[in-house]
This record gives sequence, C-alpha cells and structure tokens, in this order.
Amino acid sequence: MDVVVLNAGLQYTGSFYPKVSKQGIELTFAVNHLAHFYLVNVLKDFISDKEESKIIITSSDVHDPKSSGGNIGKKAGLNNLVDFRKKVTGQFLNFSADEAYKNSKLCNILFAKELEKKLKMSSSKISIITWAPGLVIPNDDSGFFRYSKRFNLFGYLIFSKAAKNILGISESIENAGKILSEIVLDANLNNVGFIYLSNKLKARKKHKLVESNVSDEANSDELASKLWILSEDICRSFGFVTLNI
Repeated sequence: MDVVVLNAGLQYTGSFYPKVSKQGIELTFAVNHLAHFYLVNVLKDFISDKEESKIIITSSDVHDPKSSGGNIGKKAGLNNLVDFRKKVTGQFLNFSADEAYKNSKLCNILFAKELEKKLKMSSSKISIITWAPGLVIPNDDSGFFRYSKRFNLFGYLIFSKAAKNILGISESIENAGKILSEIVLDANLNNVGFIYLSNKLKARKKHKLVESNVSDEANSDELASKLWILSEDICRSFGFVTLNI
C-alpha cells in the first residue's frame, strides 16, 4: 500500500499584509496548495497503481461559502482565476488573509478533482481523498494557528476558549490525527476515484466523518483545469519543472 498524505497547512488570519515564500509566492497559497501540487507531481511515479493506494489531501469546509465557517468573514471565490496570479504573486491585489486561507482550501479540492481526472485517463486505481477535519485548535504555539496568535493573541485566546470549552465545536488534535490514520487504513476507501469527507459537528464536542458535497465552485471542471495549468506555470517560473502528470 502506497499512501501520500498532504496535511501541511497554515493560516494567519488577522494580518493585513501577506507573508511570502522564498519564491515570492503568498505563503498560504504556497504551503496549502502549491507545495502539494508540486509534491504529487514529483512523487507520482513512486506511487504503486494499486487499489489500496491513496493520495489524501487535507482541505476544509470553509472552501464552501455556504458552510457554517465559510460564510463568516471573507468568502472563498477564485473569480474564474481573473487576476488570481496577481493575488498570489507580486502585486497581492486586495489581500485578505481570511480569503487567502479559504481560497487555498478551495484550491485543494479543485487540484484533487483534476488529479483524479488525469489519473482516470490512464485507468489508475489510486484514490484521491480530500477531507475536512473540522476546527482543530492546538494548545501550543507551534500549531496551525501559530501566525494568528502573533497578530491577534487576545482575539485568538477568546476564540479558542469559546470554541473548545463553551461551544464545544472544535475537534481535538488527537481525534483529528486518529481520523486521518483511519482514512489511510480504511479498505472501503480503496479505488474510490475522488471523494470528499467532512468531520461534521453532530452535537457539542461530537463529530462524525461523512461523505459530503463540495461547493458549486469546487465542482467546476473548467476551473480545476485552469488552476492546474496556472500551478504548473508558477512552478516552472521558479525552476521546478519536474511535472509529469
């Protein structure tokens, strides 16, 4: 069984200015999407084409403007990629950290759907699984919200205490990790093509992983193809040319 887990992610909500990678790419897009895109292209030939092989990408329900988290603040939306390159490189037009994160999660799903389509052309058995772990709030300074704490520590503390202890809507790091390991090992998720799973809140402090629908925008085959081409172009622009899918 060969499994690639793309779980790296960051968010720095609260900043009015973009953080940038060494290649000049807005950091949320670079880490949450572009790094995943490049790694899969590099690793593809090392993944056995077997029914139990999986590529797992951690996304989020906030990719959907209609979701409970996605409809708060700036909403995800790629506007058919009009001026999108300028939003993630160079000019960083009308930058919003909140929007950048939600858009990166939308990119995760569009990438996964286009990847599955390309693999299907060669009758591949590799499953492309995207999943949303829910709101996972770490207890230390090295976790997912490490940048948000720096920009708005007071707001973060209020939010995290309310989400975990009062509202009970967050998921623990331990449970999120357990769910991910179960996805890796679940034989029912072998050779499924593309699937989106969401760790839905069912009651206070109780979640359940279920197959879910993605947003209308995430369902656009045309947009998925355009994002793939743009991602290839950006990778090539800073010398990463080993793209073979």
